[in-house]
This record gives sequence, C-alpha cells and structure tokens, in this order.
Amino acid sequence: MSRKLFAIALLMHLFRPALMTAGQAGQALNLMPGSAAPALALEKILQAPSGAKTDWESLRGKVVVLEFWATWCAPCIALQPHLNALAEKFKDQPVYFISVSDEPEEIVTPFLSRRPLKGWVGLDPKHVTVKAYGVYAIPKTFVIDQRGKIVTSMSSVAEGEKLSEDLLNQLLKSNAAATATNRPKEQPAAPEIKTRASSNQPLIAKSSGQPTTSGKTKAIEDEPLLDISIRFSRAAEGTTARISSVPLGFSAQGAKLEFILGDLLMANHLSFPGTRMSIPAELREKRFDIIATLQPELQSDKMGFNRPLIVSALESALGIKISRVTHEADVFVLTAPKELNGSLRPTKATGGHSSADEGVLAASSMELSSLVAAIEKKLNVPVVDETGLRGKFDWDLVWDAKNPQSFLEAIRKQFGLELAPAKRQVEMVIVEKSRVD
Repeated sequence: MSRKLFAIALLMHLFRPALMTAGQAGQALNLMPGSAAPALALEKILQAPSGAKTDWESLRGKVVVLEFWATWCAPCIALQPHLNALAEKFKDQPVYFISVSDEPEEIVTPFLSRRPLKGWVGLDPKHVTVKAYGVYAIPKTFVIDQRGKIVTSMSSVAEGEKLSEDLLNQLLKSNAAATATNRPKEQPAAPEIKTRASSNQPLIAKSSGQPTTSGKTKAIEDEPLLDISIRFSRAAEGTTARISSVPLGFSAQGAKLEFILGDLLMANHLSFPGTRMSIPAELREKRFDIIATLQPELQSDKMGFNRPLIVSALESALGIKISRVTHEADVFVLTAPKELNGSLRPTKATGGHSSADEGVLAASSMELSSLVAAIEKKLNVPVVDETGLRGKFDWDLVWDAKNPQSFLEAIRKQFGLELAPAKRQVEMVIVEKSRVD
C-alpha cells in the first residue's frame, strides 16, 4: 500500500472525533475552490500576538494556509518541515500559517517544545472547526485567499508537499480587492473512482445449517448460520486493501493473506505480525476478497464473529494448513537501561491513536506493545519487549528514512531504549500446502 493510501486509511479509522458518514459530510462536499471558508471557531490560539483574531474579517487581505494536524499523526509530523520552511520564507509577508489540533493544550504545548511549528497553533477540542471543514483524515491543508475564499485543499504528505512558493506568490500578487477575472479558477472535482465488482465464482460459496433456538434468541429459519465467500481479488494494482471486523461479520477487499491472517489471529488487540509468518511464495502476493456473515449462535469472541471458522474456511478453500508453533528465532530485544527521554512519556491523553509514515512513528495514549509492533514492522525482524514498562505512553519518533541505522540511533537517543540482537522463543504462524492443486 502506498504511503498516501496507508496514511489516509489508518487515520480515517483513528481520528474518530472528526469521522463523519457520507450523509453528515455534505457540508464538506461544498468546499470547492471559490467557496467561502467556514469560520475558524478556535478555543485558543497559541504562538500568536496578543489580541490576535481568526475571524475572516480580521484576516481579510491575508493569504492563510490552514493545516489540520495532531501530535499522534505521523504524516502530519512528516509534513512539518515543508510547512515550516514555507512559513519561514513568508514570515515578513501577509501569509498566515494556522495549524489546528483537536487536542488539549497540555498535550500540544510540550510537543511544540520538542518539534516546533512555525505560525499560529489553534486548539479545537470540541471539533467545531474540524467538522465545519469536513475533515475526516489528517493531515489536511487548505489554502485560503485574501477574500476568505478557498483556493485549494490537499490531503496526505505527498499532496501537502506540493504546496509551493509559486502558488503563494501568485496569490500575493492578486491583492485583497482582486476582481472576479483575476481570482483563482475553480478546480474540477476529482473524478470518482469506481471499482468493478469481481464476477468470478467464489472458492467457497455458502455453508448453511438449520437454525437453533436458545432462550431469547431465535434465528430466522431461512437464513444460514454461516455464509462465507472467498474469491481471488480482481482489484486494480495500487487499490487500497481494506479489512473490516464488525459484529457478526468479517470482510476483506484486495487484501493479502498475511494481513487477513494478521487480523484473524490477532492477540491483545494487535494484529499478528507478518514478520512471524511463513507463507508459501505462490500465495504471498495473491490478494483476496472475503465476506463472512454469522448468526449470533456462532459467536465465539467479543468481536462478534467466529475467527476459527473463517480460518478453517481459508484452509479448505486454498488447500493449506495454518499452524501456530513456538521455536527459537533471531530477534531484537528491547530494553530500558536508562531514564526515558522526552519523546516517550507517560500519557496525559484519554484517547488512543497511533500512526506511521516515512521516517516517523507517533502515538497518543498507547501501550508499549503498539510501539514494539511498529518497530518490528520497520525492522522486519521479531522484537521482544523486555523493558518492564507498563501503562500507556505518548511518543513521536523521527529519523532519517534514507539511513536505516539512524532508526536504531533514534530509539536510543529519543526514547532512552536499547535494541540488541538475540535469540528468543517466539510464536510463529506456519502456512503449508496440504494438497496438490
């Protein structure tokens, strides 16, 4: 999955306070170039002059770069150097950079002391401004002209880095009293991307049985207890893979076996890591579409669906055997021989979020197991936690993505943790062919 698609998919799931359904997001659909920018209803403004205001009448005649971000958002942190460089270049010109977070001041202020943001920082803990701009995923950047009209908007790091000096200089040349003939042209809406449903026959069609009755629950007689469809995916290359676990259901679209099994075999609310899986080469790159629906009688865990049943269906459909074994393996051991440094710290936040981007890991109110999983994914080697640290933490780790060694150095310098190669007993998932096709 590309960095852009991964970041958007992940943050849509994590940024729950601003998440809206298609029906609720109707206002955001009107925020096209040329539309009036909604009001900035901010609870407080940091790093601004005394008496600074963010209503559009006060900002008239100024170009505004409005950025939605969070301390736990790795793509936001990855975008910071670009926005800071622009803010520095235009610091003596009528261009304002306003960064809006929904987090409380006690979370934002310590972050800014470690990773400064140039410009004003607005606090929107009640999500009034977030909702007004229809922000469902971050980072999200809006450029607003001198008349309070939206010029363009950008999502993700890749799009945000396209914000250029040329665009800002062009806007500065068209003064606050720009005529209609000089205002930026409206950009056409992005074409709707439609994926064609796969028409190939499922490897497994339907498994059904007679419903049973138990106390207060009685299944509808003409509905199957278990309905599973497994197909080889025909999703176009580059399409975002999606996996969803809902009460009495599981679905995967265009997903590789590694990620499907990672979800089905998850432990302690974390996906089973692909670094601890052995999958035959002929299955490793294949992608699948899966839809499974269950009746309440088949519930076997708190998530609502019966994971072992779906694993068994995969074994039957693909002619494989999936085993969990424990044996000695080469690993990295994570220890905490020194005091924790500033960017790994006990949390003051209430909601758990985590994300990753190129050269950045960030989180808010997460257990250390989440950090260990992220490190393991980055190193592609099992990581064993022997720090003894308990509780929930915030972190923001930044390193030179072009220098792999800098990752280990960053963990040591920014967290006060050590990673060392060793051998340990670890649990592995082994996928073997059980039949010859």
